Amino acid sequence: MRDRMLTADVPLGPFEGTKITVYSAKGKNAMLHVRRECGQLRTANVTTTEVPLNADVMGRFCSGCAD
Repeated sequence: MRDRMLTADVPLGPFEGTKITVYSAKGKNAMLHVRRECGQLRTANVTTTEVPLNADVMGRFCSGCAD
């Protein structure tokens, strides 16, 4: 549902700064994924990271995970 996509301009309220686990390919500018099984995460070499939820992190979510 693209009309419910989470974008960087959505206010996070009390959830801002909450630590979340994200998955990505190796690389500084790789897209972030909220599920290890995301179809857009096409690598066997996955990095698991815990990051604070903020606008920068939301801007790096893949389109599937932002939904």
